[in-house]
Amino acid sequence: MGLPHEKQGISKLQHPVSCINIFVSNSNGDANSRKFYLHRLERIFYFVLTIAIGIGIGIGIGIGIGIGIGIAIGIAIGIAITIAIIHSDYE
Repeated sequence: MGLPHEKQGISKLQHPVSCINIFVSNSNGDANSRKFYLHRLERIFYFVLTIAIGIGIGIGIGIGIGIGIGIAIGIAIGIAITIAIIHSDYE
């Protein structure tokens, strides 16, 4: 008795929602309704996953650019202050 994804010869990576099959197969109803239910769950899962990845990448890029600009401005101000101090000493 293997898991559903093992029986079908589908790897876990290709079919991440296959574990839901175990719970769904115990419910009442014919095979078609179960199949449809699983496909709906899959669609919802991938939709949420896509949004989550999008938000994650967006936040990542946002923070990355923010920190990058912050460091660049900080270095620029640091250099400007250093140059100003050096010039004020020699004048």
